[in-house]
Amino acid sequence: MKAAQCALWRLSPIVCSTFLLLLHAPAAGQETAGSETSPPLTVEAGPVLSPTDLPPLDGWRPSLDAAFLEARKVGKPVVLFFTRSWTPPCAAIRDEVLVEEEVRKAMRSVEAVEIDVDKNPGMAGEYKITELPTFAVLDTSGKEYDRFTGFLPPRAFLETLRAAVDRRQAPAALEEQIRTHPKDIEARWLLARKYARDKKRDDLGRMLGEIRDLDPDNAKGFLDNVAFLEMMAKMNVKTPADGLRATERFLKEFPRSEYADQVALTRAHLAYQTGDKELCLRILERFHSDYPKSPLAPQVRRDLTTLFEEIGKP
Repeated sequence: MKAAQCALWRLSPIVCSTFLLLLHAPAAGQETAGSETSPPLTVEAGPVLSPTDLPPLDGWRPSLDAAFLEARKVGKPVVLFFTRSWTPPCAAIRDEVLVEEEVRKAMRSVEAVEIDVDKNPGMAGEYKITELPTFAVLDTSGKEYDRFTGFLPPRAFLETLRAAVDRRQAPAALEEQIRTHPKDIEARWLLARKYARDKKRDDLGRMLGEIRDLDPDNAKGFLDNVAFLEMMAKMNVKTPADGLRATERFLKEFPRSEYADQVALTRAHLAYQTGDKELCLRILERFHSDYPKSPLAPQVRRDLTTLFEEIGKP
């Protein structure tokens, strides 16, 4: 029984790491777990040439000077995308992730430049680039305050980018923004993420209530994210029955949320922990029809195999 339980709960670190990704972008120089990167980069000093021979991505700046010029006008951060176009991870993130509509929208919150390290070895050396792709996040003075590396699928890229942009905004500034703009939902969302990261559950609940009052139908798309953060913040492995009820409420209120597949799988694991294997089995068997495009599908198949073996179902 214990062996089967351990096998079924192999997903727990994945669910937890997905949750943590919503709160924490990797620290400067830290590789994203499970990310695919190209071999270590060898760099040498040299002049900074034009960033890349490739045409700029939609909305991106053609040069570092142009990016900083625009960033300083409105106080946006600058993102440097260090790449080598012929390596698979770099090509994949350019062709499959950065062109996604939601990613393109999110990139409007920064001024971005693509930098080919083969053409700019001096800049690669200056920023100590050792893995590709690397996204370095700078403030308007040019100081780097965050970075993330490796290939990330669109949703993970979005959350990592948002966390990096979020990190530069102090709670006091956000609170002032809310005071002067009482209907600013995005400022509340950013503040809620900070409260979740700092484990300030009461403040997180307060932000959730305010966002719910302002946008009860989740038209802006922030309510389900904050509700997810609050649910996970309150989750306690010692009381799985409470967690089971919380996941049920979330899925009932936000059946089409982008976090629904994660919540459903968490719910299956909680059902197993409470001893309700029939509910766990129903959730897992229905998962593929409910969430056909979920990246968690391989783990669900493994969980089903383990559960079938335990209960003796062929």
